[in-house]
Amino acid sequence: MSKFKAGDKVRCVDNAHCSGSLVLGRNYTVRKASETHVSLEEDSSGRLWFSHRFELVEATPSNPSPVRKVTRTEIVPGTYGAVELIDRGEAGFFIRYNEYASAPELRNAARIFNEIADALEQNKEAS
Repeated sequence: MSKFKAGDKVRCVDNAHCSGSLVLGRNYTVRKASETHVSLEEDSSGRLWFSHRFELVEATPSNPSPVRKVTRTEIVPGTYGAVELIDRGEAGFFIRYNEYASAPELRNAARIFNEIADALEQNKEAS
């Protein structure tokens, strides 16, 4: 099981041999995580870092939603279980789905797709 998950806030505790790419004590946001590695939102190179270089600062909720309400409903890019939402600007969102999901992951994906559809309808009605 992975030490971190997407959306977690982590702090760098080991930047040895990183050529200045990681700043000791700096907080980062996990983009993706495996058992041994993480990629970071703040690192545009997509590089994978060993998980032992980081400590958890703030865990993301275990069942996050891609939808939040500000003054209108907003769809938030990110990875939500087996579903990844990528903001394409004016073109809208690109949705990537892990086709090898388990039954619970499929149910969670269905919930996410319904929340996105509801948000799109609400935003259309509000405009």
